[in-house]
Amino acid sequence: MLFQEGAFGKGVASANATLKIRGHASRRTTQKSFQIKLFDKKQPWRNLSTIELNKHPYDLTRVRNKLCFDLFKTLPHMGSLRTQFIHLTIKRNAEDPGKDYGLFTQIESLNEHSLIDHGLDPNGIIYYPEDFFFLRYPDSLRLASDPQYKKEDFEKILGWPGNPDHAKLLAMLDDVNNEALDIQQVMKKHFNLNNYLTWLAMNVLLENQDTYSQNFTLYSPSKGNVWYFLPWDYDGAMGFTSQPDQQNEARLHLRWHQGIANWWDSMLHRRFLKIPGNVALLKAKIEELKNTIFTPEKIKGLLNEYHDTAKSYISRHPDLDYLPVKIPENGKNASDAVLISAFEEEYNRLPSTVEASYKSFISTLERPMPFHLGTVQAEENHTQTAFYWNKSVSLSGDQIQYDLLISLKPDFTRESIVFESLNLSDSQVTSSSPGTAKFSVSSEKIPQETLYWKIIARAEKNPQENWQTAFEFHEENEQLYDGVRSFTKP
Repeated sequence: MLFQEGAFGKGVASANATLKIRGHASRRTTQKSFQIKLFDKKQPWRNLSTIELNKHPYDLTRVRNKLCFDLFKTLPHMGSLRTQFIHLTIKRNAEDPGKDYGLFTQIESLNEHSLIDHGLDPNGIIYYPEDFFFLRYPDSLRLASDPQYKKEDFEKILGWPGNPDHAKLLAMLDDVNNEALDIQQVMKKHFNLNNYLTWLAMNVLLENQDTYSQNFTLYSPSKGNVWYFLPWDYDGAMGFTSQPDQQNEARLHLRWHQGIANWWDSMLHRRFLKIPGNVALLKAKIEELKNTIFTPEKIKGLLNEYHDTAKSYISRHPDLDYLPVKIPENGKNASDAVLISAFEEEYNRLPSTVEASYKSFISTLERPMPFHLGTVQAEENHTQTAFYWNKSVSLSGDQIQYDLLISLKPDFTRESIVFESLNLSDSQVTSSSPGTAKFSVSSEKIPQETLYWKIIARAEKNPQENWQTAFEFHEENEQLYDGVRSFTKP
């Protein structure tokens, strides 16, 4: 494109941009995503000085991201980003035939130009969460005027372009983390409730798990205290965890990923959802969006528009070589026809994924919320071993009981369990710290070797279905064990 008459960059004799690999997990794949940064921000390409080219190597359909952002165009209280399909060829010079990199999705990045295009404040503040749970992070998130401020530490949690004045952000986080303040008043002061409910509801419906600490944008106009959630990155949405090659990916199927528990580890979401009535508000918003925006008819209409383009690229090299298709059990490579058939089947499944996510949300409302496992400590001259964890919460107000299990193996087979205490009530697990549970076991019952423990929180109503594990997991020999931690006898 750069060497065609009238094209951007035509006639430029020296470098006018940098090209680098972008993304997190996608960096490990053979097919990379790229970011182009223009040197001269005053001469942007289509009002963009940063051009994001996303490959979406894990998405068999290659269209999930564009599909979601096109649906967001009619979404009240939110906003979308402009996207387009891109055929990328990289050339060394005008004579070089170039290397074909296949199909990409170019997605708009926010800057002062694109903010204006969307009717937003070009002087507003934008943050891109990297590992952000709405905690205060006092050692990393500081004012730029603070002598101990380090930009690199700040950006490990929140990336930001431009304005280095973080006072508004820190004021919001101070209030969110001050549990003496009424969270309803905090929300009213610092957030737009319709925008917040819409953002959370659409992520539940689209089952976009990877938004609990990243893959969204925080925006605040230059005047006022209010922050808005804006969407970013949806190639892992719309039934992605049920894509055939992802069904055995244990990290995607941890129990806490299901329903609104997926966002429970965030201070903001946890405090908001604890309030009686707020889950009902969220449920109403989810049902509104399901019935008006994310309907099978609208999804099918957009998919029909993309189909021929997407199929034309995945049916040939290089994209055909790297489609994430589950290889047959005999270990042989799938034929081109099998690959294309797998694409068609997954493509046609997308319209049904929203209803499936809604049913999953409803089915998990009675479950206790996930929690964190604490430390294992010796007590009373080593005659007792104490196990600590954060208490679980039932959003339906149900009583919760706990099962404590200790095992010689992380898979907790019946023969490996060395201790269990079931149906522990609140009165049996009280501790001196509010919200923390503790249960002590005679040290004589615990062997002197590496052991594993877990807690299962069960709702009093239908405990065989309504149960939850901890956020933690144990990984060993390429196996992942949900809700498990290892320890040695203290």
